[in-house]
Amino acid sequence: MPGDVSKKVVEINDRKFIIGVLKVSNGCFLVVSEGSELRLGSLSMSIKTGDMTSSSVLIPSKFGGFLDTMFSEIVASVVKGISVASLFISKEMDAQSIKTLLAEVRSLL
Repeated sequence: MPGDVSKKVVEINDRKFIIGVLKVSNGCFLVVSEGSELRLGSLSMSIKTGDMTSSSVLIPSKFGGFLDTMFSEIVASVVKGISVASLFISKEMDAQSIKTLLAEVRSLL
């Protein structure tokens, strides 16, 4: 439902993440922040039009590499609209941790 705000705290491999989602009628804002407080990090924007997803990185990630864009594109595809995603992490993540974090994000959409 547009205007809904969801927040979830998860622990993955002894690392704490806060996931925040704000749904709007044509898209979604996503914040994924490592630690005990919400922080802005890298910023990526994606839009789903037809069967294509276009993305742009507004603020690049120090550690996430492709993660911010991947999260933004997946959210845009799920909500079939615009996604703005911020990712703040303190160090690189392994593949299994990324998969688990992505599943937690999807559960809020």
